[in-house]
Amino acid sequence: MVRKAIRTVAFVLFAVLVAPFAGHAKVIKPPTAALNQKTFLTCGIDNYHMLNVGSAHAMRKGTQIYFTAKLENAGTYARTLPLPRDIPAHLSVTITGLPLFDIKAGCKAWWFRRPLLAPPR
Repeated sequence: MVRKAIRTVAFVLFAVLVAPFAGHAKVIKPPTAALNQKTFLTCGIDNYHMLNVGSAHAMRKGTQIYFTAKLENAGTYARTLPLPRDIPAHLSVTITGLPLFDIKAGCKAWWFRRPLLAPPR
């Protein structure tokens, strides 16, 4: 008799606590900020006054990168351009065809991580 009462109480507690949440699955959407995230790259000016851009992860040729750097004997230079070739992980590439940059000044380079597929609506 006591066992039956304990089972009944346990079943009632289960029904009261768990049943309201059954069938109410929450849809988890990725945050939109992470889908269009600004990711910084390594950037430096070499001894030949050329821009070098690198990444911790491999990047494909044609990826749009953004950068700002100070020109030699002039102001700041900002541009968006596609990568001329693949960047292997933890290495950098020299981007040619640009004006000469100031060795002593810093530069910044970044790209926007875009989603491969559209986020669910």
